[in-house]
Amino acid sequence: MNNNTYNFDYYMEKLMNHIYEQKLYKLAYELDVNTITNTDSSKFNELIDSIINNGLILDLNVENIIKNYIESSDEGYFFRKSIAIEKNYLYPILYDINGDPKKDYNYTSALITLWKNDMDELFIDEVYSRFTKDSFIKFVKINFNNLLDNIISYVENIKASNRISIKCNNKDDLLDTMKVMILNNSLNLDWAEFLVDMDRLRNEMLSFAGNLSLYSEFEKLEDDTKYCLDKHCKYNSEQLFNVLTKDKNFIWEDGFGLSSK
Repeated sequence: MNNNTYNFDYYMEKLMNHIYEQKLYKLAYELDVNTITNTDSSKFNELIDSIINNGLILDLNVENIIKNYIESSDEGYFFRKSIAIEKNYLYPILYDINGDPKKDYNYTSALITLWKNDMDELFIDEVYSRFTKDSFIKFVKINFNNLLDNIISYVENIKASNRISIKCNNKDDLLDTMKVMILNNSLNLDWAEFLVDMDRLRNEMLSFAGNLSLYSEFEKLEDDTKYCLDKHCKYNSEQLFNVLTKDKNFIWEDGFGLSSK
């Protein structure tokens, strides 16, 4: 039996380190640290400075992270039992004194699921109460180099999944191609917002309605995307090509079209 079976602090440290690691990956992606090496500390310092100089929020899906982490752990039951003991909650006895699963017990699956969910909620509250800027910076300074390979892989994988290809043989057809891709959901609606002059759309709506509190220009864009793209587009194909290649780091390949780096 694990000596830490009932040690709440042991399990909370494991869980907080996992949360900090996920937060580090997210910040690393936002700062684009995929080019960093162990001998180049500039991005690391940039990361630390960003944390120190800006507010640090736990903008993660904490509930899913906790549930998935605990559920995937061989010690999932003991995670939950430790917080039950710490917070003076009852718990089902599913393992014997040696830490082996009991073959027979008088608990329904519904009752066990309810208990798991209740304990996970306690963990969520505990994570929020313990998450601080200072403790996160301490984690980063201690673990950054050891996690560097994982950080780089994470950033590269996210970039690969977000990579966009716009197949277009003629640059003059670029705008129409992107419109079609947006309308058939090959590109998400964020690209429609990128193409549309939202101020112009808003002013048009104000000229008719006078009040957009009940129906905004963003709702109009979602409901009537084709109209907005056709009527209020900010670019022609040449302008769009220049913006994508110069500001958005797209690359043009003859015979194929544009792709993001």
